[in-house]
Amino acid sequence: SFFSNQNDVCINESVTFNSNSSGNINSYSWQFYGGTPSTAVGPGPHNVSYNSSGSFDVILTVDGTNGESISTQNNYINVGQNQVELDFLPDCYGVETAWALQNENGEIIKEVDYGYYPGGDNAQDMDPNPNNIVENWCLMDGCYTFTVYDSYGDGMNGANPEYQCGQDGDYTIYGDNSEVLVELTSPNSDFGSEITHNFCVESDAPQASWNCVNNACLDPGDGSGEYNSLQ
Repeated sequence: SFFSNQNDVCINESVTFNSNSSGNINSYSWQFYGGTPSTAVGPGPHNVSYNSSGSFDVILTVDGTNGESISTQNNYINVGQNQVELDFLPDCYGVETAWALQNENGEIIKEVDYGYYPGGDNAQDMDPNPNNIVENWCLMDGCYTFTVYDSYGDGMNGANPEYQCGQDGDYTIYGDNSEVLVELTSPNSDFGSEITHNFCVESDAPQASWNCVNNACLDPGDGSGEYNSLQ
């Protein structure tokens, strides 16, 4: 088996792989589909860069005294070509706020749970001067759902005169060229218990395509992302 330092990266970013196989092992053979280099030997660490977007398999074959063992992780590395920025300003009661980003398959790919942002749920524990927090993502072409939750049920309406906060929360998601993909438009930032936004991103960057037989593919080495069968 093996592990890496990250699974979701931008185009041209590197991932470091290591084996955590145990026992008397004589050899290690790696296959990094979509990566450069596309193969390696030894337990690692191996630094692999990805210059095409898509989801890529990684295979590690180890040979030891007990024979050969193959560990395959399908779609293990996700390479996004769309750089997206979330600017998120919580209200004074940040502990009440959470959010999640889902892809078209309903899988959560980014999330923040309750308690991540500073500020308790009362006047004594609130953060009187909340700061804007920036998250940078690299997303593959497709459509996404961004949902923000509030456990108190008043959105991020911190400026409500009944509270001592005096500041509403806010957020915006920007795409390429500062294009606004998502923004909070609820009056007084009061969206109740949750609010959902849908947006799509698309880039001209190359996406990998596959024409492989039995997981046997050749990397053309030209950055085109066109992988061909060995057969």
